[in-house]
Order: sequence, then structure tokens, then C-alpha cells
Amino acid sequence: MLVSVTLVLLLTTAGAASAQTVTDQKLGPATFNVFIGSTLAGIERVNLERSASGWTITSSGQLSPPIALLTRTLEVEYDHDWEPRQLVMNGRRQNEEFLVRTSFSNGLATNSIRAGGRIEELEEPVRGNSVILPDYFFGSYEALAIRLATASEGDRIPVYTTLHGTGNAIVLETIRQRLETGQTPQSIDVYHLAVEHAERTLNVEMWVDEDRRLLRVKLPTAELDVVRQDLSLVSTRLSGVDLPGDSVERIPMTGFSVAATITTPIDREVPLSGWPVVILTPGTRSIDRDEHLFGVPIFAQLAAALSKNGYLVVRCDKRGVGQSGGRPESATIEDYVDDARAVIKKVRNHADVERTRITLLAHGEGGWIGRKAAAEDDGVSALVLLATPSVNGATLILEQQDMEFDRLELSDQDQTEYTALQHKIHDAVVGDGNWNGVPNNIRRQADTPWFRSFIEFEPADTIRQVNQPILILHGTLDQHISSRHANELGKLAERRSRFGSTVDVVTLEGINHLLSESALNNNYPDRTEATVAHTVTESVINWIGRTLKPNP
Repeated sequence: MLVSVTLVLLLTTAGAASAQTVTDQKLGPATFNVFIGSTLAGIERVNLERSASGWTITSSGQLSPPIALLTRTLEVEYDHDWEPRQLVMNGRRQNEEFLVRTSFSNGLATNSIRAGGRIEELEEPVRGNSVILPDYFFGSYEALAIRLATASEGDRIPVYTTLHGTGNAIVLETIRQRLETGQTPQSIDVYHLAVEHAERTLNVEMWVDEDRRLLRVKLPTAELDVVRQDLSLVSTRLSGVDLPGDSVERIPMTGFSVAATITTPIDREVPLSGWPVVILTPGTRSIDRDEHLFGVPIFAQLAAALSKNGYLVVRCDKRGVGQSGGRPESATIEDYVDDARAVIKKVRNHADVERTRITLLAHGEGGWIGRKAAAEDDGVSALVLLATPSVNGATLILEQQDMEFDRLELSDQDQTEYTALQHKIHDAVVGDGNWNGVPNNIRRQADTPWFRSFIEFEPADTIRQVNQPILILHGTLDQHISSRHANELGKLAERRSRFGSTVDVVTLEGINHLLSESALNNNYPDRTEATVAHTVTESVINWIGRTLKPNP
């Protein structure tokens, strides 16, 4: 969400490595964009250097509220064997000047911290091979990108964060993937990491390029995504999951085209009436066609299960994402509905599909887009809504903000201030208030056609216009969109009186927002659970089969 509270400890992991593995390490500058949700929230300029005394990482940048951080200087020094030696941080946080100096020697971290008019001296134990990762200073992850070169799955690795002490990190999974760009594809390493800390366990996804330089850091629970600027190109995407029967097409829109993967069932004869179709619609974030969310390619896995059961499946990069054209900055929900309808029209004209059996399946806030597209296009035969909210965008943002308050245990005063600011932003966006007191950088993010369409979207209005049968499915462990939304959405759908406008509500125990099974408190999977649950795919496939029976 635009200004949802993300005051989470940015702990991550590091692998033990030797200097001999990085003698040809690429050095020099890199610039990163920092996103909260899908909204640009800041920038950080990073430089990696090596000298006769060891390694130095420096950075500077700025992050908008609620983080509100100006970084004048971050400098982390390591020796040649990646033993930490010194940390210096200087800047302003929440309008308060700070200076932190930390030296590392003989198993101790000696901190001198100046914040406002206060001075604190603090000594903490630290392990000699720890990676130093200060909160919200993403340049420090360059050390982690190098150190992970020799890490193996299951390794437990020390980290250190000023004021939060030491922690143990686990490398959950390492995946070698191809990154497709408009130029030459390259192989990258994608790491899924977890940090066991005294306060919580955090999950982190990192991308590292062939030169062992940092490409991306994602913290799903904080909705933070830090991306090197050369990855922001429209033509850049992970090669994703290659399924048997995949083919790639471009679907024309107005003034641009989107890239789509069509998965056709294999080892099956084409039915006389054609393949039944499922079109996948992602949420409102900037998500690729496989809908990668913390290592779970949700749509690729759904496509695999559906195609094995005889469905032709279509998934697309959203406009301005991956290899699709168009620009998302000024797009509204209505624009994404138009994109979805263009995909429906294109698929309906395929010679080998059964036009009377086209299902639109949407995930998360993508359910808003799916509902409007189904309401406006009678070429859709059925609608599946997975983990979809039942309230408007403004209410959803405030609800998710409250969930963050509970998780971070903020003071009552902080909660009141953040909530008041969020209400003020909403009022200003829809013209019921003014922007006085709202920081300019937040106004630039919020005062857009997209955000206005988001907070004004009314589910009750659209679902009454949907004539098709609807399946509403939600997991009980969803901590992004509460499972209570399923029943509320079902009640709205039941008010329809049109013949054939049936609704089925399915709530699945032990399923999170990623549609995977998880018993973890933080609601995100470990490496044994990074799959869409069988109960989800089975429920969807069985419902479509019962609802849209093949032509005799």
C-alpha cells in the first residue's frame, strides 16, 4: 500500500566466503530504486571499493515517510577476509539528526550513537564473520551478495544490526535462473533466506548477478522491494517457469502490446469443441506473468496444474512490467480492466478454444479487475476469486495498516498519527480535503489517477453486475487480506438474482496469501512449502469442472 507502515527490522543473511573467491569482483557504483508496495519511495546510490586494507561499501540516499530517512553517509569497512572493522552512519530520521560509529574488535561491537541531543555508548558481542546490515541501508547488502557465493542450503550464518544485536540466518534455497532483457540474457542467482532473530523471523529474497553484484532485495512482509535501476526496464524479466506446452504471444492493446504465455495441454487430443480456457489476472502490484511472490510462482504453478487437467491457460505480464509495453504510472483500474478484456478477446478468437468455457481467475486485488472485466464482457463464462478483498481500497489500506500496527507493536501515539495521515491523504485524493501537512514526496505518490481509482473502488457495485457463476476461495492464514473477506464477498454475491449467478465460498485451513501451506508465524513459506497447495488447485479445478460442463 502507499504509506502502510513498514518499520520492520531489515535483517538478512550472509554466507561464509573467502577472499580468494572474489579476486575478480566487479567494483564501482550502482543505483537502486526503493519501492513500498508498487510505489517508488526512495533511491540509494551505492559504491563498492577494494583497497590494500580490504573492502569498503558506501552509500547515500533518501526514503519517504513513514520511514522518512535521509542518508548522507553510510560506510561499512571489512578486511580482506570479510571480517567487519568499522561502520559509520550519518543522516536524519523522522526529522532527528543521528550519527552512529561502530568499531569491531575482539568479539565486541563498540557503538557510539548520537540521536538528537542524546549520546549513547553501547558494547555488544558480535561474531567475527558477521555481515553488518543496518536498518534501511540497502547498500550493505552488497557484502551479502558476495558472501553468498559459497553458501549452501541450510547454512546458519551470523548477522549484526546496531541496537538489535546478533542473529542467525538460514539459506533456505538457491535457484539459478535466466534473466531476460532487451539485450543479452544472463544467468543470476536467486536466494531465499530467513533470519531467526529474538523478535521475529524475517524472509528475504535476493537476486545476485553474474558479477556477484546485488540486483534486488525483497522483504515481502514489509512490502519493500529494492531494485537496481537497470532492472527497471520494461524488457527485463526472469525467464520464469517453462511448462510443457508453453508458447509466447504478444497481445495488442491501444498503443502498445503485452507479453503473454499460453500453456496448451500436452499428450491430449484437442476436444471437438476446443480447449476450455482459464485466463489468470494478477493483483495490483507490479507483478510478472508467473506472479512471483517470495519465491512462489503462483500463476505458473496454477497453469501447470490446470493444463494437466485439460485447460488452456493464459498468463500475461502487466502493462509496464516484464516484457509488456505501456506505462503504469497513469493507469487506473479501468485501464487494467480494458487490458484484461483485450486478452479475453484475443483468446476467444483462437481456433482451438471453446468459447463457452472461458474462466477468469484473479488473485488478491486483481479480483477487482477480474470482477469488472467479467461484468463488462459476456465472453467470460465463470469467475474465480482467490484471496480477494470485499471492501474498497481506502478501507483495505487502513485495515492492512492496523495489521502492521499489531505486528510491530507501535505506541498508541504513533498509531494515531499514522492513521490520521492516511485519512488526510485519502480525503485529499478524492477532493474532500487538502494537502496541507502532507509531505510533498507522499503527495507526488498519492495524487495520481491510479491511487484515486484504487481507494474509490467499490466491490459491492461491481459484484452485483457480474452475471457469471463465482467461486470465492480464501486461506485462513492470510495475513495480507483477512479470510473474513471471503464470507463478506459471498454475501454480496448472493444478493444477485439472475439465473445461473451462483456463488460458492471455500475457506481452506492452513493456507496463506501465497496460496501455500504454512505454519510459520510470519505467514510466508520456507523452502519445503514454496508451492501452491494441492487443496487450492483441486478446489479450483473441481469447481470449474462442475460449473462449466463440456459440450456433448
